[in-house]
This record gives sequence, structure tokens and C-alpha cells, in this order.
Amino acid sequence: MLIADRLMVTGQAQAGDAFATPTIVHFGAVLLLSAIVSAPWRGVTSAAVLWGLLGLTGIVYEIIVARRMRTQSVYMAQFEDWLFHVLLPFAAYATLAGSAYAARSRAQGAIFAIGAAVLLFKSAPIPAILPLCRPVPMAGATGLETRGLLPDRQGVLTS
Repeated sequence: MLIADRLMVTGQAQAGDAFATPTIVHFGAVLLLSAIVSAPWRGVTSAAVLWGLLGLTGIVYEIIVARRMRTQSVYMAQFEDWLFHVLLPFAAYATLAGSAYAARSRAQGAIFAIGAAVLLFKSAPIPAILPLCRPVPMAGATGLETRGLLPDRQGVLTS
């Protein structure tokens, strides 16, 4: 069975917008940020304006994500979900915006703040990715064949 052939549960798209899409957006933000910081600028001001705009845009996006998490009905968000999907990315975007403001007077500190923001971005999607790392059983497979273990008729694992 193909994934495209599966039926969508009511509200599943809303949950995807609340939990999966932000992870992709944050990844794109880190790529854009690395391009901004790596470009050969004549001074820090032009780069700071761009990463500041990225930070402000990200703050607005995190407000949208928080609203989506509250309105979706498929999954009841726990504290970890709020922490890793809203609070840490919000802190990263706020750090970008604040470091852009401070870049004119303290360029070296602003660069370190960008590094801190990237670390926040990198820590945010880890809990979102972990459930995807477990094996997904396919039709007719127990998932144990790859380890050389098969259940007998009573369900006892044998090699």
C-alpha cells in the first residue's frame, strides 16, 4: 500500500501544519542564516539587517504556529511539544532579532548570539524527529526478520 493511498484522518492536515511544517521552516531558516553570514559583506550592518528581518519574521511565524497547535484537534500538545515547537524556536528568532540590533556596537557578541540561535534551532526538532526513527511495520512483516528472530506459533521469538 502506498502512503498516497492512505485515507487522511480528519484534522490530520492541521496537525501537520502545527508540528511537521515548522520543522521544515526552521531548517530553511538555518540554511538562509548560514548563507547570510557566509556572504562576503563589506560590513556587518547589511547582514545584520537581513538576519534581523529573519528573526522578526520568525517571531511572527511562531505566533502562527502556536495558534495552529491550539486549534488542531488530532493531538493534545504536551509541555515538551510547546517547548520544542514554540518556545525554543521563538527564543532562537528573538535572539536573531536582538543580535541584529546589537550588531553595530558589538559585532563579535552578535555573531556568538547567532551561534546560540542555531543551537536552539538544532535542538528544537529532535523530539519531532524521534518518533519517525522507529521502524514502521509493513504488511506481512513483523520487523524481527532483519535481526534473525522470528516468532513461532505461540509468539515466542526463536532464531
